[in-house]
Amino acid sequence: MANFHNLNIKKIVRETADSVVISFEIPTELLTKYEYSAGQYISLMLDIDGVETIRDYSICSHIDEDLSVGVKKLKNP
Repeated sequence: MANFHNLNIKKIVRETADSVVISFEIPTELLTKYEYSAGQYISLMLDIDGVETIRDYSICSHIDEDLSVGVKKLKNP
């Protein structure tokens, strides 16, 4: 089972009309828990319209950069 932590968003950069890169602030005491390698993903727990939702996102940052994920808006079917 995954352990979730409350993280602050450090910055959001719009890459295209329907995608952003979200970078997170990792508190010093959690840095060892957020060590990662290329190709790994992170599970984020979000409240979407009042429903607790877990979604997985690929990490798109280098290990020497802030932890970042790319998010693309999907069209509803």
